[in-house]
Amino acid sequence: MIITNYIVEKSRIDIVNEPTNKNYSMFNTGGVECEVGEFLYSLVRLLKPNTILETGTYYGISSTYFALALKHNRLGGTITTIDTTYHNEARTIHSKLELVNFINQIEMDVLNFKTDSMFDIIFLDTEPHLRFDEFTRYYDNLKDGGIIIIHDLHPHLSYNLNYINDVQHWPYGDFRPKIGRFIKEHSVQTFSLNTPRGLTMFQKKSADMSYVKYINNKL
Repeated sequence: MIITNYIVEKSRIDIVNEPTNKNYSMFNTGGVECEVGEFLYSLVRLLKPNTILETGTYYGISSTYFALALKHNRLGGTITTIDTTYHNEARTIHSKLELVNFINQIEMDVLNFKTDSMFDIIFLDTEPHLRFDEFTRYYDNLKDGGIIIIHDLHPHLSYNLNYINDVQHWPYGDFRPKIGRFIKEHSVQTFSLNTPRGLTMFQKKSADMSYVKYINNKL
């Protein structure tokens, strides 16, 4: 994990085994698994996005991977990351890796943030019960062909008939009332990656996608 080792060297933050899967690792501040962070970095290096939106800055781990990829792309670009608090740990790691010019930090409730900006990638990683609301809140700010990524979400999309902590479909709630229509209407393509805490991605349809033309009987 070349990028993770670079972050560790510059920031002096230790990594430990991921609690539920010893084949994965994570920073001791929490945040995304190191392997997921490497994937996010590689995704930005591959797609060369100009604008990224993140909900849930926390201690700045995922935003560090995103911003570092933007920096290495040498094409400019920014990540806007939103949380009620910009933790000193996040501020410190962003500063040590000289990433502050690539990060637009917003301190407010994520559902209160309003913008006319359009984003190439949206990464949702706040409290689980908010993430489907954030999906619908920012869907219109996602460019055609852009990607929404939800951390901690497995292929079943949290659909669970059992109750946990008195909540059915814990911890996200039933996906159908909030994001079901996007899936049912084929507004997004959905796929999940088998990581310890789950990583599910939604690509917004674009007019040049043949699958959309096929669904609409135009191919």
